[in-house]
Amino acid sequence: MPNPPQSSQGSTGQVAEAIARATTRTRKSPRALSVELQAQPADVTLLELVLLLGSWIDDDREVADTARRMLERGEVRLVGNFRGEPIESFIR
Repeated sequence: MPNPPQSSQGSTGQVAEAIARATTRTRKSPRALSVELQAQPADVTLLELVLLLGSWIDDDREVADTARRMLERGEVRLVGNFRGEPIESFIR
């Protein structure tokens, strides 16, 4: 498995570790990827989230679907330009 990209932000590392744990544990398709985070969701920019997911998932549609699910479930919280924006405004 590829190593997730490194970032200076701790929350990005937390998301990457959770993705790594989920993919290693489940060995399921990207559609079945489920990330378990602590009660407090990780703060991450949309770019960081997409880059991290893209390092594990080859299909762009699967990346978008997984990002949407993670945002809807509250597993991650966006910071930066897309903070507080409805998901539909940037993921269709």
